[in-house]
Amino acid sequence: MAPNPSDTLLPQDGMTRPDEMDCATRLERRSDNLPEPPEELRKWEAAADRRMCNRPYPPNIMLEEDGSGGTHLSSPHADGSFWILQLAEAFATRSQAVVTTFLRQLQGLGADRIWDEKAGAWRLDEVELSAMLAIIRRGLHGWLRNPFAGMPATLRFVLG
Repeated sequence: MAPNPSDTLLPQDGMTRPDEMDCATRLERRSDNLPEPPEELRKWEAAADRRMCNRPYPPNIMLEEDGSGGTHLSSPHADGSFWILQLAEAFATRSQAVVTTFLRQLQGLGADRIWDEKAGAWRLDEVELSAMLAIIRRGLHGWLRNPFAGMPATLRFVLG
């Protein structure tokens, strides 16, 4: 019987032997021979799908050219005021200034990873910015429901 490839990463005895390890060794697997998910995951799947469908839609961002070689953020749908409401909801605020400030901060986080050949410049990545908004919305709303959940573990321990 051939040895299990994962045994070369961590032998059965649990002892690591750096001089014998080949961390670059990958299991031989192709997309046409992947195993089916275990039954336990299939049971979990329906509940996970219901939870996902019950979550609110996150606001997305669209980048539009501004006519001078740059871009500006805009709504991905026709209702701009509704988009502002979505952003305010995501940032848990009523303040237009907070929405504007947070969007500027997100723009500065380095989401400019797409090269625009036509403009000869790096552009913000709409997908990355939209993902940031979704993550912030989820984290902020979780924190508002349970402020202690967002605190570092050490602070939760200190406060008891």
